[in-house]
Amino acid sequence: MAIFVSEPGRPRGIQVVAANHRPVASVTAGTPAQASDPKNNQATDAGQNARHRAQRAVAGYGGVVRVEPEEHRPYLPVADLATPKLVTLSARATMADALTTMARNSIHHLLLTDRNDIAGLISADWILRWLYQRQARAALQVFNEIELPAFLSASPETDAHDLARLMLAHQLRAALILDQAALPVGIVTASDYLQLYAEAGRREGNA
Repeated sequence: MAIFVSEPGRPRGIQVVAANHRPVASVTAGTPAQASDPKNNQATDAGQNARHRAQRAVAGYGGVVRVEPEEHRPYLPVADLATPKLVTLSARATMADALTTMARNSIHHLLLTDRNDIAGLISADWILRWLYQRQARAALQVFNEIELPAFLSASPETDAHDLARLMLAHQLRAALILDQAALPVGIVTASDYLQLYAEAGRREGNA
């Protein structure tokens, strides 16, 4: 099982697993990421409160979903949770193109590609924050000229509980699922986890 955290940066037309990712040995050992400033994508002191919220979320995650000790916890591969449908967009597209594509497909995340390689994973929230701090013509900004946000990727056999903890720690609402060839095969979002939790609650209520 493998989970990776990409480094923020401009699209470079390379396989992110080999070059832009650092493996995370333990999701409980890492320090929650600070909130980033969409204007420069650097950690800021203003992220202090967000970091504390993430820490509380990680601490509370076990109680909310009744996470058992790892040796007793049922194994749930993230592939069982992920959505196989992936909508992609060229990194040469504009911010406006991305928002239009998201609206057309009723989604909140897009996979950016550069010459068939993974360039990044972006969300509607990130785009809107980026545009908010810029002039009106910022909607015409293309992605391959700016620094993109960090994102998570995981292998299909990664335990979904571990990935959830890392998503909370890094304040990310989605993760890209990559196969052994570093090809995207799905995406898992916070909505998928909410649906899983709701279904588990219904089963308990019917038991």
